[in-house]
Amino acid sequence: MSNEWTDVTLDDMRSRGDDVADAVIAELFSKAETGSVNQLLRSLITNEFPEPAALPPIVREHLTGTDRLPEWADATQIQAGENLFWRYGPKQILILNCHALPWDYLGQKGVHVLTLTTRLLSNPTRRITEVSQFLVDVMQPGGLTTPGGRGRRSIQKVRLMHAAVRKLAAESPDWNPHGVCRLTRRTWPAL
Repeated sequence: MSNEWTDVTLDDMRSRGDDVADAVIAELFSKAETGSVNQLLRSLITNEFPEPAALPPIVREHLTGTDRLPEWADATQIQAGENLFWRYGPKQILILNCHALPWDYLGQKGVHVLTLTTRLLSNPTRRITEVSQFLVDVMQPGGLTTPGGRGRRSIQKVRLMHAAVRKLAAESPDWNPHGVCRLTRRTWPAL
């Protein structure tokens, strides 16, 4: 496979989900109403440690079962990345928030799902803070290499959040898989 980021490669990536996290969210939606799922996701965002006691068993199993690095992960390279981040982290966060995040909202094919969530419109400060905190969690020393580390937990939470967004987007009457935004005044339950 080529390392080039062509339109064909990116379109293929846009059509893929996360089978593991998608299955967790599908089961939660099949057994609960949207309000319960939203409460769970809010709880995962606002509670760092320990995990909320009221987590459904499937979520607890997901957190336990995905708390490991892939076999190809190299702890030495991860540590080098952590060191580099702590040297240039403030600049990277500035670039992320002032260039990369706004650029995401300008992307013709990706902006539709971002618009459906209304996250940047409803609470831009929180949206920007969450993205920055995710980067800090992942790049802090031991964030990825320590079982139960903040980076690993943040990745797990984001995987569940993105799975919920995929599910809600696919079921929304405003969803257009071709990326053309036709958002009405209807809004989703707050995530």
